[in-house]
Amino acid sequence: MSIQSAGSRVGQPSTPEITFEGKRYMQIENGERLGLQRTGLMAIFDAASNKRLAVVKIYDEQRQPGVEADIQDVFFTRFELVAGKRELLIENERRKRFAFEIDTQKVRPLD
Repeated sequence: MSIQSAGSRVGQPSTPEITFEGKRYMQIENGERLGLQRTGLMAIFDAASNKRLAVVKIYDEQRQPGVEADIQDVFFTRFELVAGKRELLIENERRKRFAFEIDTQKVRPLD
């Protein structure tokens, strides 16, 4: 006899934090703790003091009522610095790509 589970996802992809010019950038794993949407968010910290400077919405999340939250989560799968462009490149589990412009703190879709 085997027992199988269906439903919850295995886990989220792991993306490294990025430190650049004294700031640390990282994916927020559960924005609900901050009163925000669950996924699609990035935090910016001062690297020296570890003080949070900003929360940036990289993409909107689309939620369906009545469906388990963790199944609907869409995490970053790619999170990297493009130093020559002063941008962060972000790709999510749905293969949507975005650029975060470090100097203007603006997000633009790449697809």
